[in-house]
Amino acid sequence: MVRTPGSLYFLRERDFLSGNISPYVKIGLVRNDKKTASRIAEHQTGNPREIMDYQTIAVPFVEELETRLHYLYGTRWIAGEWFLLHEAELKEVIAVAKQYVKRQEKLKQSYEKLDEFEQVSSNGLLKVPDRKDLEIWRALKQNKEQLIQIEAHAKYFDLQLRLAMGNYRGIEGVISTQIKTISATFDKAAFLAADDAHPELLSSFNELKQGGLASQWGVKQISKLQELDPELAARIKSLPKPKFDAAHLKKNALKRQAQHEEWHEQLILASAQKAQIEWDLIELETALKLRVADCDGITDLCSWTRTIKEDRFEPNLAAFKQAHPELVIRYQKPESSVVSLLIHPHRSYPLR
Repeated sequence: MVRTPGSLYFLRERDFLSGNISPYVKIGLVRNDKKTASRIAEHQTGNPREIMDYQTIAVPFVEELETRLHYLYGTRWIAGEWFLLHEAELKEVIAVAKQYVKRQEKLKQSYEKLDEFEQVSSNGLLKVPDRKDLEIWRALKQNKEQLIQIEAHAKYFDLQLRLAMGNYRGIEGVISTQIKTISATFDKAAFLAADDAHPELLSSFNELKQGGLASQWGVKQISKLQELDPELAARIKSLPKPKFDAAHLKKNALKRQAQHEEWHEQLILASAQKAQIEWDLIELETALKLRVADCDGITDLCSWTRTIKEDRFEPNLAAFKQAHPELVIRYQKPESSVVSLLIHPHRSYPLR
């Protein structure tokens, strides 16, 4: 999680002539000590309505909260950072934001303790679970299994939309596409596998890389989707995997139909559920890690090993390429194009 502090602002628009206030609200942020006024000045340029700071609140982890609110209120998200919120709805969003600020302040204190354990090796011992450990683990297990099912539902509707798109260049208001070019790159594996390979040539460019601390965290006894919802697991498995060829994409996007809107709305609702449960998971995992402390884990509940990785030698590929451009040309993966899809996290069209 990005722990940058800052301010979360809620901006509204007022018509200069009529004085009417728009129901559209911008939920954005400024980092560290920057002021909301500077953002208002940027947005005011060219805007025929007066932008007002309805409310600004200080936040310990402002990027985290901004993103979470955007997805929590995805059904009211119109475009960019603008939301359609009437007065009562706006007050509710601000109240929720303030609740998260309190939770972040508490978590910040926990992180200060947790950071000490994250910077040293674990001691190789397993802790015997007590009642508090079991209480936290049960809540964590329940939330993790809920998240597995939420993400599976999202995957199902995501696949349906991708399959419906076919070889069109997106679906109007739902999916945008972009063709990205992947540059030609040196194929290290092909070079080493060649009949005339000279691995010692590559190793002559080796440099020492510091090992550092490797941390591995895992919660035990988490059920898989097949156990939690076998019917949903079977439905996902039955769907073909969509493939997109940049060379055969049509020039136009597919016209949006009611079915597409329904699948899209289900995705947005799943994102809201995910945003809510993920914060609970952050708190619970932090609490359980603090119970682990400097141990390797808690018997049958979780593991958290922190070990020093050995120093290793790795080739400096940049130096190798500069010294042997002829080999780079001979053993390179050709340039290629891939289709990148973005399913919009908001709805900028009216429901039917």
